[in-house]
Amino acid sequence: MTDFIRELYYGNLRPMSEGEIPDDLAELVTHAGDLEEHLTDALEGELLNLFLDYVDTCNEAGALDGEESFITGFRYGARFMADVFGGDENYLREDD
Repeated sequence: MTDFIRELYYGNLRPMSEGEIPDDLAELVTHAGDLEEHLTDALEGELLNLFLDYVDTCNEAGALDGEESFITGFRYGARFMADVFGGDENYLREDD
């Protein structure tokens, strides 16, 4: 099941059309890009290499964290559904 979720995460399965990036996220991404550009221009030599390695490491960590959060969300959804439909029958009855 994890392979299915990863394929969905990476966009190889498209159950919904592409949505727009929220304004607050777009602003943060733009700001981060501006900061990275300024620092890249200001640094040189070993400090520049260290900074670029830091940026790459942060991007990789963020991607892995996003993937794991995506998978965890599906697992919680599956547990929720199993509990609702496979658990106590009282979940399915209407309250009096």
